[in-house]
Amino acid sequence: MDAHLRQPQQTTSYQALPLHAPHGDAVDIRERSKWPWWSLLLALAGCIGVGFTAQATVFATPSLSSTRVEPLCDASVRQLSGYLQVTNATKYFYWYFESRDNPTKDPLVLWLNGGPGASSLIGLLAENGPCLLDPDTLTLKDNPHAWNAHANVIWLDQPANVGFSQGPPTPPSQVGPNVHTFLENFLAQHPELHRRRLYLTGESYAGHYIPGIAHTILQGNAVKPSSEALNLQGILIVNGLTNVQVQAQHELDMVFENAYNVTLVPNDQLSVVKTMQTTAVDLARTCQHDSSVCPNATLAFIALQSQVNEYTTRDSLDIRQDCNVSSCSAKMTAIDAFLSQARVQTRLGVHPYHPSYSVSNGNVMTDFATDIATNYAPYVDTVLNAKVPVVLVAGDADLQCNWRGVQAWPEHLHWHGAHGYKSAPLQPHFIDHVQVGERRAHDLLVFYRVFNAGHMVPQDQPRTALAIFTAFLNHTA
Repeated sequence: MDAHLRQPQQTTSYQALPLHAPHGDAVDIRERSKWPWWSLLLALAGCIGVGFTAQATVFATPSLSSTRVEPLCDASVRQLSGYLQVTNATKYFYWYFESRDNPTKDPLVLWLNGGPGASSLIGLLAENGPCLLDPDTLTLKDNPHAWNAHANVIWLDQPANVGFSQGPPTPPSQVGPNVHTFLENFLAQHPELHRRRLYLTGESYAGHYIPGIAHTILQGNAVKPSSEALNLQGILIVNGLTNVQVQAQHELDMVFENAYNVTLVPNDQLSVVKTMQTTAVDLARTCQHDSSVCPNATLAFIALQSQVNEYTTRDSLDIRQDCNVSSCSAKMTAIDAFLSQARVQTRLGVHPYHPSYSVSNGNVMTDFATDIATNYAPYVDTVLNAKVPVVLVAGDADLQCNWRGVQAWPEHLHWHGAHGYKSAPLQPHFIDHVQVGERRAHDLLVFYRVFNAGHMVPQDQPRTALAIFTAFLNHTA
C-alpha cells in the first residue's frame, strides 16, 4: 500500500448518483482527424443510472499537498498542488490557487474539464487559470482574466487516471461520491474554507459531471448537521451535454444556419445526416425507458457526429477555425509537452514521474462511450428545487455542444420555475455597452449565448467569461 494512504476513520452513508469510469490509451483531445469520434466523446460521453448506496470517507491523513516554494506562476497568491486520497487505492491530483482579491472571505470554486478523460489542467493552462501556457515558448504568462480574481479555485483531475490522478478504474457508482470525498477531505485539511460558499463549474462533459456531483452533495448534506454540510451555492456549465435526447434534436441546427456562414455539410448530403439524426433521436428517446437500447442510442449519436465531421475541415469545437489552415491541436500538444517536463512535475508535487503526460486518457473516454444517451436533466431539477442557481453558458461557434441545444434542453425541466423559463425571451446581453451575446433567464436558471466563442468560452472570450462568472458568484447573473 502507498505510504500516503490511510485507513478510514469516519464514514457517512448517503444515496449517491452513479457517474462513470476510466481506462487507457492517451489521445490528443483536439486531433479530430486521427480520432473521428474523439470530439463527440470529449463533449458527450457518460450517463447516469439508478442510485446506489456509497460511502463518503474522511481520511485522517488525506493529502500530501504542499505550498510551492517557487511557484510556476502567479507568485502573488498562495497555491497548493499535489494529491488527496479519495479511496484506499485512489488519489486525485489538484492545483489550487487562492483568490487574488480576498482569500480569507472569497468563495471556493471547483473547476472540472470534461472528456470524460480530459485533465482540468486544460482549463487552468489554456482557459481560466491564473497562468496561461504560451504554446510557442512553453512558458507561462499571467492571465488578467483568471477566475481566481475573486474566488479560491481548485482545478481537479478526475476520475482516476485522468491527468496526474492515480488509481484503479473507477466504477460508475463512485465518480460522484469520489469528488464529494475529495471536497470533504480538502476542507478537512483547510477548515477555514469549510463554510465558504461552494460553486461547481466546468465544461463539456461537466454537463454530466456537475449535476451528478451536486446531487450527491445535496444528498450528503441531507444526513449531516448543518454545521458539517457543504455550502453549495451554485453550478455553472460551459458548452455542456446534459440531455442527449433534446440536444440531438438540435444537433444539425448549425449545419442549416450558423452565425459564421460556414458550410458544414454539402447540400446533396443533407438528407443523409437528417436520416441519421432521426435515428439518433428516436433511440435516445427509447433509451430513457429501456436501458438495453442505450448502447445503440450512443452509437447512433456518435455516428451522426462523425458523419458531419467527415464533410468539413472545420474544427468541431470552433467552426471559425479551419484545421487545414492552422493546427487545431497546438495548445493541447503544448500542454502535454510542458507537463511532461520533470522539473515541472517536481514543482507540482507529482509522483511518480510521468514521462509522457497526456491531457486526455482515451480509455476513460471509451469506458463512458456507451452511456452517453442517458439523461442528466432530472438532477438539474433537483438542484433547482433545492434553490441552488444554475447558469449555462454556450459559445455560439461550438458544433459539438451547440448553443441551440444547450438553450433548449432546460425547456424540458420540471422544477418549480420551468414554465417561466419556457416563456422567457432571449435578449441581448451587453458588457460596457457592447453586445457580447444573448441572455435568457427566469428565477434561478440563466442561459448565456456568447458571440465569437467556441467550446472553450473562457479561452475565446476571457473578459466576457469572467464577467459572467463574477455575476454568477455574486448571484447577479
